[in-house]
Amino acid sequence: MNRKNVLFVVIATILIGGVVFFSLNQKSPQVYQRQNQYLGISVEGDYHPVKFFDEKLFFAGILKAEERRESFSYLLAGGIIPHDFLSSSMMADFFNRLAYQKPQTIILIGPNHYEKGDFKVLSSWYGWDTPFGVVKSNQEIVKKLVNHRLASTDEEILSNEHSVVGLMPFIKYFLPETDVVPIIVSATTTQKEVEILANNLAEIVNEKRVVLASVDFSHYLKMEEAQKNDLKTLEIIKNFEYPKLFSLGNDYLDSPASVATLLVLMQKIGKTQLEVLHHTNSGELLHDPFVQTTSYFSIAFY
Repeated sequence: MNRKNVLFVVIATILIGGVVFFSLNQKSPQVYQRQNQYLGISVEGDYHPVKFFDEKLFFAGILKAEERRESFSYLLAGGIIPHDFLSSSMMADFFNRLAYQKPQTIILIGPNHYEKGDFKVLSSWYGWDTPFGVVKSNQEIVKKLVNHRLASTDEEILSNEHSVVGLMPFIKYFLPETDVVPIIVSATTTQKEVEILANNLAEIVNEKRVVLASVDFSHYLKMEEAQKNDLKTLEIIKNFEYPKLFSLGNDYLDSPASVATLLVLMQKIGKTQLEVLHHTNSGELLHDPFVQTTSYFSIAFY
């Protein structure tokens, strides 16, 4: 092999080695988060973009909520709210009422719609960059959940989960100083696992921390069928018969585990009074009784 060929081989080897080294060191967000967790590194400067934001529906909801100017007549401990932007007026009304209470932290529990990830309960270290500023993650609480093996973190999955992402603009608009613990739960989460999660959350909940289940109810039904199913689900919620939720499918609600976690937690901390603030469905909102609907509740626990 002449000198020219030798030089070519050496250069090619260096270039290939560099590409391999570079590719091996392109860590996924999950890898970085595990490193941050064990090294105790803050990721406060890293934020998820809020991908699910309908400006028209958002401000229409804001206007309706601010016209009411209502507040809770009690200290809210928990709640159920929708995450479909069609129900933006309900979402805005809930956070407008909560704004008078000024909670320090919202623990936001919703479904893992796409059933992705390697853990049944997922959270995020990152904040959320909304059009109104950044909603910070309460890393202290996230760390407790992770250290107790109650949750894992997955930034990619959380950034694409509209059950939590869709509420961040409302939180920042009405509660600019409030931070968030986003939690999404798999549909495969069992009753026992829900009870363990709820009992542990009960130890960190106080008057400055509010727990919300971000859940939409009956799906893909005609309005009359949806209303019948909603009555059954509401009766279960009112009676705190959370084991019955696990037998219900998407024609009743999209996350039995999220609502069950909230109910167990509210019982544990003695906040079992509730008020149904709003109940409707997309058929009513669109003035079409024949369209396949999604149902929405907003319910306050105190």
